[in-house]
Amino acid sequence: MRKFLNEVTITGDLVKSELEEKTITTKDGKQIEVITGSVYLRTADKSEFEVRLYTNKFKKDSSEETYFYKEYSKFMEDMISIETAVEGQVPSVVTASNCEIRPNDYKSKNTGDVISSTVINGRFLKIESQKEAEIISKEATFTIEGIIGKIEDEMDKNSSLTGNKTVVLYPIRQKTEDFSNENAYEVDEIYEYKCVIEQDLVAAFDSVGYYEGCFVELTGKMVNTMEVKTEVIQQAFGAPIEKKKTTIVKKNVVKSGSNPSTIYDVELTDELVEALKQRRVKKLEEIKLDVGNKQQNNNAFGKVAAPTQQAPVSPNVGYNPFAPKN
Repeated sequence: MRKFLNEVTITGDLVKSELEEKTITTKDGKQIEVITGSVYLRTADKSEFEVRLYTNKFKKDSSEETYFYKEYSKFMEDMISIETAVEGQVPSVVTASNCEIRPNDYKSKNTGDVISSTVINGRFLKIESQKEAEIISKEATFTIEGIIGKIEDEMDKNSSLTGNKTVVLYPIRQKTEDFSNENAYEVDEIYEYKCVIEQDLVAAFDSVGYYEGCFVELTGKMVNTMEVKTEVIQQAFGAPIEKKKTTIVKKNVVKSGSNPSTIYDVELTDELVEALKQRRVKKLEEIKLDVGNKQQNNNAFGKVAAPTQQAPVSPNVGYNPFAPKN
């Protein structure tokens, strides 16, 4: 099976870096040296993004340092963050590329409910030169493939139509033992990624003929900022009171998309998708019950066999693996 697209690139001012060198103990009791932590980047629209990073110091069974250990070490030496900059220093403009969206499920300490979100795992870090920093676009972009599970008109908190559409995409996390082979990937986990089609692109989106259950590639811009609204409350006498309300605005705005295809075109089957769905349900139940899920990163399905169904010549618009069962 080929590798499904899942790429994020973020360029922005370096707010802070929490990268650190440390020694950790592996599951088999072995101590290894690593660099781990996060960097925080601020884009032009004041969105801020956490990029998580990790690398071992040494290559497997070797005393040779890994490429990423050398790169992250140099980054830690050269970077200037907004948090640490002193007078006369300009914070670094950093590009995190070849990043990946990953599922992040955890149990709320306050309510006990399972919270499902996504995080960004990074790979390459580049401090832009002064010349590049002056002209480069500071933004966060994504390109991701998955199965469309739901398409709906967007409603605001007052149940009024906004003119936008929401798309619930189900990307499939994969794994491989041979990163040099783009066609040696296996399915591992399915998760939810919510996107929005803004009003100016809704007509174009509708004209393509996307349907719930199709496989598609979506490209867009990520937003994660704060919106402050001020409400002026008049008093019986004296000066009015100003009340400020801060709201976090987090959305994945789709700017373009590929033609829809079927799941069979990408070597998925009904049975495989159903198994991924059931595994997802089980994982969330175990988090809710505080059950240790040590096997959650193992592939329970083994090698992916060729599809049992013949790929339809035209999209099977009647099939949606995420539709409610009767």
